[in-house]
Amino acid sequence: MPKTPWSRVHIDLAGPFHGQPFMVVVDAYSKWLEVALMPATTTEAVIRVLQGLFATHGCPDVLVSGNGPQFTSGTFERYLLGLGIRHALTAPFHPSSNGQAERMVRSAKEALVRLDQGDWHERVAEYLFIQHITPHAATGRSPAELLMGRRLRSPLDRLHPDFAVAEPPGCANAPWSFVPGNQVFARNFVEDIPWVPATVVGVTGPCSCHLALEDGGLWRQHIDQLRFRIGDLDATMVPPTALVALEHLQMVRLHIHLSRKLPTWSQTKLLQRVCQTYHRLRPLPYLTFRQVH
Repeated sequence: MPKTPWSRVHIDLAGPFHGQPFMVVVDAYSKWLEVALMPATTTEAVIRVLQGLFATHGCPDVLVSGNGPQFTSGTFERYLLGLGIRHALTAPFHPSSNGQAERMVRSAKEALVRLDQGDWHERVAEYLFIQHITPHAATGRSPAELLMGRRLRSPLDRLHPDFAVAEPPGCANAPWSFVPGNQVFARNFVEDIPWVPATVVGVTGPCSCHLALEDGGLWRQHIDQLRFRIGDLDATMVPPTALVALEHLQMVRLHIHLSRKLPTWSQTKLLQRVCQTYHRLRPLPYLTFRQVH
């Protein structure tokens, strides 16, 4: 784990997706994600994207990439050498060793597949904004806070500009906490059902848990692949409560936005309850899709 933001950056190519290739860039420290639409997958196109990112965030110490011809060409190596950036290649035929980018590529694909075709720049920008302001399960803080040192203002903040998010002492850097008995949804990579209900029966470390499924099966799952069930969003949940509530709030907002549909009654009530309980706002009896968009 790097000790400073933007010191180790992972990159990967994905697609074409709806005929459009794109490049994923991930900061290993903050989990900040960038998705760049690519006119082509050549070395020159990759360098142009990196030039823009380095102009904004600076040059990283290490750049981790796969073994594609775009990344192993002499032009690319000379470009990084000129900037003093060490280039680390993943093991051949083992792309999962570039795990940071691989997981982000998978998450980006799952979100982008729900977007309507049209203005891709607008669609990707909206998705990235939600990713940047949502606390990450592994860090307990949003990528924007860790990379930029501040919270990004969202449309919800503009509705109530005078509110401040209060966090329990000592929880600013705490990751999500799970304890035996928590009701969760676990990411399912085997069947067509993407999330399955489960119960935490044991904690195997700071980042993994043992789960009991409703069909009697037992899983061991990383906390990044778990989500609290709505029923566990109450005052008895372990810290950091505000971060977990905000994660659920952003998940519901993302689902509403990507589906291009009005929120259901239960989704509207959830947004109201999260705002009232964890943001300490006035009741929002007329909260609409247009307001949370």
